[in-house]
Amino acid sequence: MKYFKNGKVYVHYNDLINLPQLCEVGSSDLVRKGLGEGYIVIDDSNRYNFAEFDLPEEVEFFRNIDWILDYGEIKYLNEEDLERLAQRKFLENQLLIETYNNLSEQEQDNNYDLIRQHRRIWHQFKDLVAIHDYRSGNLELNLPDELDCSVNEIIYNDICKTKEKSLIKRIIDSVNYKNSAKK
Repeated sequence: MKYFKNGKVYVHYNDLINLPQLCEVGSSDLVRKGLGEGYIVIDDSNRYNFAEFDLPEEVEFFRNIDWILDYGEIKYLNEEDLERLAQRKFLENQLLIETYNNLSEQEQDNNYDLIRQHRRIWHQFKDLVAIHDYRSGNLELNLPDELDCSVNEIIYNDICKTKEKSLIKRIIDSVNYKNSAKK
């Protein structure tokens, strides 16, 4: 997932590690900048951390990548629309699998573009699932400090614009209760 704000872009580590396989142009410098020069293991503890990119050419590079979901474009979708989008991505993925399976063995060996397209759509689907899990309280996204959002502000401003206020209050109360229980 990516998020644009104040001339910068914030990109999930999970997206960065997939850049070399899913981009047609070189992206190793961006991966190194985002993750650092050393060895790093991306797992469930950090996959949703954000790396910050602030150079105009970096921001433009990520703006042109359509297979990384832009949180700014989907944050106001209600659950029904989010689910429909996820279902569409899942069906697109199934169609690509069928197409690939119907190719001859030689055609399969020479069709990396189809495999890349499948991985891109699967990647989008998994990000949509992550957003659903985040909204359900089952996933914590480590938002960058510059976004300057508390959990309550994110729920109110980004997610529940179209929900009833009573639902917003219940969600915020639930989050506040969970946060106070952790302390």
